[in-house]
Amino acid sequence: MQRRRLDPPAGPLLAEDDGTLLHVRGIRYARAVRFAAPQPIAPWLDVLDTTRRGPVCPQLPSRLEWVTGPVVDGLAMSEDCQVLSVTAPSDADGLPVMVWLHGGAYVSGGGEAPKYDADELARRGRVVVVSDPDLFRNDVIRRCSWATDVRAVRMLEWLRDGGDAPRTVLVFDEYHQGFGHRASLFGTIGDFLGQHPLGRTLVQLALAALVLLLAVGPRPIPPVDVLRVERRDPLEQIDALAHAYEQVHATRTLTARLLRGVRSRVERAWSDTRARPNEEFLADAEARAPTLRPDVELVRRALAETLPDRTVPELGAALRRIEQTLTTTPTA
Repeated sequence: MQRRRLDPPAGPLLAEDDGTLLHVRGIRYARAVRFAAPQPIAPWLDVLDTTRRGPVCPQLPSRLEWVTGPVVDGLAMSEDCQVLSVTAPSDADGLPVMVWLHGGAYVSGGGEAPKYDADELARRGRVVVVSDPDLFRNDVIRRCSWATDVRAVRMLEWLRDGGDAPRTVLVFDEYHQGFGHRASLFGTIGDFLGQHPLGRTLVQLALAALVLLLAVGPRPIPPVDVLRVERRDPLEQIDALAHAYEQVHATRTLTARLLRGVRSRVERAWSDTRARPNEEFLADAEARAPTLRPDVELVRRALAETLPDRTVPELGAALRRIEQTLTTTPTA
């Protein structure tokens, strides 16, 4: 970091120059006693060391410090804080000047804080950034109070007196967050909708759309039942069918229909045997699985005569065993 002498009309300065950016800190532009308007100062003759950050206004810790972290820690505090800092490219010549007023809700903050360094803005934007650590807030241009507007004017006058070269000066601040007697989002929206011509037009359009919607008379759309296709186990169908026929004591018809269902599932691959009588199917089942003989006899009896109601569950179990055995036993 090299030190570089500057000779503006206000007086000679000793600044820091790293070859990319020029930093001039703590330049006095006015003086003010407590509760009094700041007054211009006369040019100085001795070289002013501007390599250290200037003081900030006396203040308590910020209530947002838990979010932002310390802002002005390590900086001197003084009521005599009418100083400003300049950050510019090292080769600045005729660049636009941006005057920045820091935020802090009227009670805290300072332009000299390291968090507010304008290095990136000056480097990328090719502008000269002037920041002020005094009690500037974002209302000083909108409302004249506490002579802070005079301080802003004094700083701008000091910049104007820096030479005859034409330059563009832009004043900008950190944030606004609402201002005036309705400093809230809903209050601002209400003022816009109620007082601005465009806002009143939007309200009228919204009311007209609501009336049109009510006139059309919308009706709720009934929900559409989703078609559900359930594939039930064939054995569950057997139980359900058996229960239905049991209620009317039609055990012979029940047995014939259940046996027909068993055969349709067992003989799916036996196309040449599906036309044979039930007796042949039962005889073949008994021959393939001798353990099925009691079940086959019960089915034969059910086909030939009406069974008592208490025997129907046994018939369903017998048909289930026959189907399970024939579908798992390979043919000879």
